[in-house]
Amino acid sequence: GDKTVYAEVADTDSAQNTGLSGESSLNDDSGMLFVFKKPQKAYFWMKGMRFAIDIIWIKDGKIAGITENAETQPNVPDNQLKVYVSPVEVNYVLEVNSGFVSRNGLKIGDEVKI
Repeated sequence: GDKTVYAEVADTDSAQNTGLSGESSLNDDSGMLFVFKKPQKAYFWMKGMRFAIDIIWIKDGKIAGITENAETQPNVPDNQLKVYVSPVEVNYVLEVNSGFVSRNGLKIGDEVKI
């Protein structure tokens, strides 16, 4: 559709390692966009996260996969945290508030303009 998300860009190793860890929330129309130099399998975990998110996996300008409601895991040791993996190699990953995907009717194959 015509939904716009205002995203902070994570395009360095440091920014990508930190992600949204430690943040208390996101605005409804905000997110974090992870930018990869070349398509790759992407691995994400919820270390240090304080709120649940939807993860949108993007390849070549289209939604390649969706992970809804990735929950926080407080007090779980790092080696036991759930790891979310992209379904294919991706160029971008967009993290948004949990529920964003369903509220906006997003689906695999939808076009994404960055």
